[in-house]
Amino acid sequence: MRIVHVAPFYAPVIGGVEEVVRKIAEYTASRGYETYVVTYNRLRNGGTNSLPREEEINGVHVIRLKPNLTKFRSATPGLWWF
Repeated sequence: MRIVHVAPFYAPVIGGVEEVVRKIAEYTASRGYETYVVTYNRLRNGGTNSLPREEEINGVHVIRLKPNLTKFRSATPGLWWF
């Protein structure tokens, strides 16, 4: 089974939501599920594209997308390919 989590930030960014998503994702990966996290490639301080586009962290496949900011300043990831 493939499990996909979508979160605005993920490790190494630290925060409450990031920690919950990390724990759930690592647990499901440890149980043998193919686990992905799709997130933005940015840091909280505004740095974009500073992290690897794809990597595996503790058995979790992390995919980071370039944030696209609209005129309303909301970020929308391009999930059309997944």
